Amino acid sequence: MAIGTALTPDELAPSAQRAAALTGRACFALRRRGYGASDPRGTQGTEHSSGSLTEDALDAVALLDTCGIEQAVIAGSSYAAAVALRMGAGFPERVAGVIAVEPPPVLSASTAEFRAANRALLVSRDRLGAERAAANFQAGLGGAGCPLPASHAEAFFAADIPALLAARWTDADSTRFAAPLTVISGGETHPWFADEAAVLVATLVHARRTDHVVIPGAGHDVAATYPEQTAAAMARAVERASA
Repeated sequence: MAIGTALTPDELAPSAQRAAALTGRACFALRRRGYGASDPRGTQGTEHSSGSLTEDALDAVALLDTCGIEQAVIAGSSYAAAVALRMGAGFPERVAGVIAVEPPPVLSASTAEFRAANRALLVSRDRLGAERAAANFQAGLGGAGCPLPASHAEAFFAADIPALLAARWTDADSTRFAAPLTVISGGETHPWFADEAAVLVATLVHARRTDHVVIPGAGHDVAATYPEQTAAAMARAVERASA
């Protein structure tokens, strides 16, 4: 299952589909609330509105139930990587493996700075409007900064940022996490994400198989700019999860 990320929900889809073809597996995608026909959970767009990684994970579990799937490899990039990790900790019986592409800071020393930047984004939204503020943020992380659908920008501020500000990872989460984990990073990514990847792999080293793949030359948007390399790493992860 490829979970749609913030702002550019289909970013990981080409790599996920290619990985499925390489491994002979089925691939299906979840577009989170606010990025399809449904509204985002959060409506206020403040630090205290109702975005939630756990609620996103529950939606993913509901999709597994609807499809009659007991277990799946869960993949996500950036925000969606945090959802995939939350599934691994919160619903380990449903997760055959986790592929986290450029996960956002929750554990590392960069977390406080990352959260401060997200709070500043809420201020920027109030000053510039959701679409412009979201595009500026995307450009700052190495993306194109192209115009985004208004609904995506609204979901980003109404639900995704509050969910990241509220995100925590406890020792109990680490203990419950048992699925094989592959973290995929861009070799030229922002230090926030490089730090988180290193700490995450070290923290979850007890998992059955933990791997960290670094794609040289790539930034935070590694799935969009290096889709073949990302797909190859994902395919290896799927095979490990099935071994």
